[in-house]
Amino acid sequence: MPRRRKIIIDTDPGIDDAMAILFAAAHPGVELLGLTTVHGNVSVKDATRNALRVCAVGGFEALPVCVGAAQPLVGRARYARHVHGGDGMGDVPAGRWRPPRPDPRSAVEFIAEQVKAAPGRVTLVPIGPLTNIARFLERHPRLAAKVQEVVLMGGAAFYAGNATPVAEANILCDPEAAARVFASKLKVTMVGLDVTDTTTLSAADFDRIARRSPGPGGFLRRAVRCYIDFYRRERGKAGCCMHDVCAVACIVAPKLFELRTGRIRVHLEGFMRGGTVVQPPDRNYDAEGWGRLPPQRYAADADRPALRRLFSKTMAAAG
Repeated sequence: MPRRRKIIIDTDPGIDDAMAILFAAAHPGVELLGLTTVHGNVSVKDATRNALRVCAVGGFEALPVCVGAAQPLVGRARYARHVHGGDGMGDVPAGRWRPPRPDPRSAVEFIAEQVKAAPGRVTLVPIGPLTNIARFLERHPRLAAKVQEVVLMGGAAFYAGNATPVAEANILCDPEAAARVFASKLKVTMVGLDVTDTTTLSAADFDRIARRSPGPGGFLRRAVRCYIDFYRRERGKAGCCMHDVCAVACIVAPKLFELRTGRIRVHLEGFMRGGTVVQPPDRNYDAEGWGRLPPQRYAADADRPALRRLFSKTMAAAG
């Protein structure tokens, strides 16, 4: 048996975040060490509540949930409640459930603690803005080399943005943090809109999952109604995107992705703010500092039907 991948999901739940967390917890190839929360789809307070709720839905309430950054490195937080509902979970009532207290450790200290405990074996999976990861680099620079890799959902290589014509939402929420991460010594894989914006699940997919998995699957079926409505109304899609799920899938099933290498920069000013630019694989630029950037990986394409099958099969077995 191959060793399970130790991962920490850095998250701003968010409906697709909930999908990714439940998928990771259910997949036999993953050892989910904990969740760290960050501003993004909702405030960090709501993100933490939602993360705790997802743990309860999945039956892993003992999983550490650690609070992270409430604001980006520069400016103020921006939210996406129009996409994920007022509470970030599709406004599905929580009933009599009351959230427990989160873990007393901060997000950054939890990440540092886990990396120290298993050097070279912890993968960070940021599926929200990269503020916590940038703060980790700032406070624990020597630990960057001891992180196995960072597989993030965010950005785009050669695809239009979803928050502006050029910017993907997670990157736009904290471009300065993203720029630091891509320029760091961390081994980064960017799973962006080139793959995630065209990898979708329909309402019928969630109906089938819920019949096999009435707990987590039933919760997702209710929560995604809001998400599917957004994509139908705003994008003309007949389903919702699997954005954050794709980052976890890239860890457990990398052969489903076409991964390329390039240097990645983030625009920090003007109407291009938050946009990601990737040096094409057949180009080598030294001007304007390109040559000083580390090569990073990005997902250029994927087997989308196989990704849908992987998610559905894993979630159907979640119980």
